[in-house]
Amino acid sequence: MFPWSNADWREMYGRFASFSRLIMFDKRGTGLSDRPRELGQIETRMDDIRAVLDAAGVDRATLVGMGEGGQTCAVFAATYPERTEALVLFNTPARAVSAEDYPYGASEDEWRTLLRTTRERWGEREYLESQAREINPTAGDDFVDWFVTCQRFCASPGAALTLLRV
Repeated sequence: MFPWSNADWREMYGRFASFSRLIMFDKRGTGLSDRPRELGQIETRMDDIRAVLDAAGVDRATLVGMGEGGQTCAVFAATYPERTEALVLFNTPARAVSAEDYPYGASEDEWRTLLRTTRERWGEREYLESQAREINPTAGDDFVDWFVTCQRFCASPGAALTLLRV
């Protein structure tokens, strides 16, 4: 799992593990998981959480989700409230594209540009550096190097594009 290669992430997960049972898994189609043709809809990915909890013998859990993984955790919590102790989300928008009742997302043009740029440039150092700086504007070069490497290992260009669309 890529976070273990970063001291800050290692510290955070170490703290979680100091007072709880920490279970981590790669999302379908990322990390060391096989690359299926389809990554599934959010409900399929939510069911992956259920399957992991069942396999680990966990009845209730605090779910921690980042980015689109947070959206999956939120759907799990809404579907299985009896299995959700708490929900911790960060960098998790309610939706990617703005709507009349949700002005916070990207415009349709911005969304199309993001999809096109991801399709055309995923894996290029300059593109991934710009993503790192957008996420963490004050990041040092060590973080940027780590982020670029992790993005390259975590998802193929096709998987990255599919994950954006989920």
